[in-house]
Amino acid sequence: MSHAFRIPRLARVLPFTVLAGLLLSGCGVNNIPTYDENAKAKWSDVQNQYQRRADLIPNLVETVKGYATQEREVLTQVTEARAKVSRSRLMPRPSPIRRSSSSSRMRRTRSPGRSGGFWLRSSVIRT
Repeated sequence: MSHAFRIPRLARVLPFTVLAGLLLSGCGVNNIPTYDENAKAKWSDVQNQYQRRADLIPNLVETVKGYATQEREVLTQVTEARAKVSRSRLMPRPSPIRRSSSSSRMRRTRSPGRSGGFWLRSSVIRT
């Protein structure tokens, strides 16, 4: 081979570079707008969820206020009912007086009509 008809290196590499560029350019360039639209749609979904949650907060606050009011009313009613029951239990019940050697003593007596219930009562016994 003679040195006079030699192809320069750039001329040999250039066709392969252009061919590789053409092949690779079709691999993702057309998908970029699709990916961009998908990303925008997903971000729009996230913003919609944020807005929906922000819209639900006042409803949640009102619900909690309603339950707090109901809790307060129920607690008041339960407290009043317990006070009524404790007042009725503190009233002396008719029961037989037992004589004892001490002048004042707390006794346990079985309440008439109740099965197994004991009541404390203070009795003063005069001798």
